[in-house]
Amino acid sequence: MTRHVRMPALAAVALILSACATPPPLVIDQPIGPYNEPARPSNLGTLIVYSLVESLSGDPEYLVHTNYTVLTSDGALVRKVDNHNSTVDIHPTPIPLPAGRYKVIAKKAR
Repeated sequence: MTRHVRMPALAAVALILSACATPPPLVIDQPIGPYNEPARPSNLGTLIVYSLVESLSGDPEYLVHTNYTVLTSDGALVRKVDNHNSTVDIHPTPIPLPAGRYKVIAKKAR
């Protein structure tokens, strides 16, 4: 009889623990960029990161993209970005960057 009682309890504990697991981070190893874009006279481009959208201060009226960090390909800090222009701006902030390879650390949706 105790064996039948333990099985549902173990299943419930396993279900609860699996709900607490966080998904692994999304890693994109391939370069991302515009294709077939005409050459620019300068070495400057624009980065726009559509990071996770969250409510600001817990208020669902004020949704903004979450902040992110830009690193060099070697891992040195380039810039920390507030990914919104104001408390009511749902659009991500475009930032100018010289052409090159970067690592971006951002929260993702799903």
